Amino acid sequence: MNATLRRSRPVQGTALLLGASLMLLAWSVGRAVRVDVASGASRRRADTPPPALPRVREVYPLERVLDAVAKDPFHPERRAPSVAYRLPGETPVATRSVAVRQDGNGLRLVGTAVAGDGGGVAMCQWTGGSPRLVRVGEQVLGLTLTRVRPGSAEFTTESGTTVVLRVPRTGT
Repeated sequence: MNATLRRSRPVQGTALLLGASLMLLAWSVGRAVRVDVASGASRRRADTPPPALPRVREVYPLERVLDAVAKDPFHPERRAPSVAYRLPGETPVATRSVAVRQDGNGLRLVGTAVAGDGGGVAMCQWTGGSPRLVRVGEQVLGLTLTRVRPGSAEFTTESGTTVVLRVPRTGT
């Protein structure tokens, strides 16, 4: 039976592939562990002085660190500034006219949910209607929801005017 197995074509093909893969493995290992001798040209480059290293930044003085800690940048009541920081020489982006209203076209903002990917939903209620979820990009009553922020939603009218609705504060 052994002689018959050795003579079968599948066994011979498998043995041939095994031998070829072992030869390839031996060649790869030999190339991986071989050390190349540096040529004379590279030795001459090593004799030149190394380039000047960049100057190491100085450590912040303790007073500056304590001032930053005293401002408590991670306090839960801390809010982002109303105007975004711009680099020197950066021109502000032209904006369309913005009308800030509590009630637009009988539309009242009940709440918002902001998604991490820039999207979100706004819970809106029309006069005499029940609240409904509106997703970014969805159009209702001629208004398209363009942006959702915590506590506010931006809609754009068909004429291009931006309408910002805010969630009413409790007790007002």
